[in-house]
Amino acid sequence: MIIQNALRTAVATAIGLAAAISSENATRSRAGKWCGEVLAVGSAQRSETVLSGTLTRAVNWGPPGFGAMPESDAKFLAWILVLDFEVPTRVEGTDSSITAIQLRGSFERSGTPDQVLNRHVLARGTLDGWAAPSDVTPIIMQTEEVRPIGEVRCDGVPLAPKL
Repeated sequence: MIIQNALRTAVATAIGLAAAISSENATRSRAGKWCGEVLAVGSAQRSETVLSGTLTRAVNWGPPGFGAMPESDAKFLAWILVLDFEVPTRVEGTDSSITAIQLRGSFERSGTPDQVLNRHVLARGTLDGWAAPSDVTPIIMQTEEVRPIGEVRCDGVPLAPKL
């Protein structure tokens, strides 16, 4: 009888632990999803957007042929923000999502990118659709600010530092 009770207790504990682990994993995966609004791109009423992620850079083909003539085409660096979340977007009525975005703006020439390369940053600016051969992602951010940050909420808003 004692062995049966011990066995029942062990089984119940194992089932409870498995349920707790499953619940924790479900919470963790939900926490990794964007909970902000769908980002409208190219709308007549352009609004400021804040996104977060890791700033990287990519070498891309430049003029004159943008890769069509590798022996004579120049190369250029594009600053890419690898987003913390897959972010839903709406471009001219078509829904999609993005996981990375090219950052453009005065910060490219300011020396800021090298200071925050491979760091977790916040980028603030307006969004535009791809418009030129030098645009390497379908959506481009014209930045007003790029700065290092800590953790963010699921809508991209920075969390207060932990004390």
